[in-house]
Amino acid sequence: MLNKKFIIKVFGLVVMFESLFMLLCAGISYYYQEPDLQALLISSAITFIVGAIFCFDFTFTGFLEKSLVFKRSVFFLH
Repeated sequence: MLNKKFIIKVFGLVVMFESLFMLLCAGISYYYQEPDLQALLISSAITFIVGAIFCFDFTFTGFLEKSLVFKRSVFFLH
């Protein structure tokens, strides 16, 4: 059985890594003063944000559930 959270986290890391390569292309575009610099920067930012959502959203909830503070909070709510 595959761990879906792990796959989603790795997918997020790959997408974030891809956005860094897009920034490399944006730097080259800036150096040669090409008109597609703004499009590369916007798409790199969107790609990085989506990758960060996939990567960190699923790991933070798992960390929160395992923490002692969360368990105490749930105990006091009952």
